[in-house]
Amino acid sequence: MERGDGPIAAILEVAIRTLDERIAAEESMLTAGCADTIPTDGVRRSVRIHGRRTTIKLEPDFWNALDRIAETWHSSTDAVCSDVATMCGEGNLTSAIRVFTLRTVAAMDAPSR
Repeated sequence: MERGDGPIAAILEVAIRTLDERIAAEESMLTAGCADTIPTDGVRRSVRIHGRRTTIKLEPDFWNALDRIAETWHSSTDAVCSDVATMCGEGNLTSAIRVFTLRTVAAMDAPSR
């Protein structure tokens, strides 16, 4: 995707800035000795992607965020995962879902201008 000066570029800029701030906050938590509070165990869930069942393993925070996105969009988690699968093509679906979820939640949480 090429960067431009349109609304998508503005949303991505906000998302990236927000993620940078969150990463900085996470790093300060880690250096403060709070690393054990960040869940690292994945949860496997079965989703239907383009009509086919598949199992995806994500951390609980990602599943919660993905469910929140689906609810906000009046959609299902399966439909959102199908959309991400279409966007990522033959790439790693789990990674694509994580990136999509981070960017989308950051854009949803960004203050309106």
